[in-house]
Amino acid sequence: MAKIYTREGDEGFTTRVGGIHLKKNHNIIKMCGALDELNCYIGVVLASHYHADTYTTLLTVQKDLFDLSLAVQEEKDVKNIDGKVAYLESQIDFYDAKNDPLDEFIHPTGSKACAHLHYARAICRRVEIMTIERFLCKINSSLTRYLNRLGDLLFVMARYLNYDKERKIK
Repeated sequence: MAKIYTREGDEGFTTRVGGIHLKKNHNIIKMCGALDELNCYIGVVLASHYHADTYTTLLTVQKDLFDLSLAVQEEKDVKNIDGKVAYLESQIDFYDAKNDPLDEFIHPTGSKACAHLHYARAICRRVEIMTIERFLCKINSSLTRYLNRLGDLLFVMARYLNYDKERKIK
């Protein structure tokens, strides 16, 4: 059985998909780490609450983020990115239709799950900005398009869960 440690990280290197060695501060590794952080935090959101609608949607998002990370590592286009973006847009429309109209800025607060969704949204926006600033290859436009929609989805989901919570209290 292979050991989990290789010791190449001790010198600041890692191996990406395909066996290519890169410094850990290479933009590809930074992007993969940022996508992993976002994916992990969506896991925190999933662990913090169970709501059938949002749970299923967020599991799909986690799978998509994993696919995006692999595409970044391989410097390839994301498979079915148009379908993934269309899915996010359909989910944005679904949740937003259930929300009251937005007529003012809102604070990133509410239930624990809502606060976690807002934090995931902030991480997503940071990853989106990193993509624009540092990762200038052919995947840039598809990745930023996906991340832009994901940030919107996390925002409307947080509003939806707050609204749903208020509706149940009344």
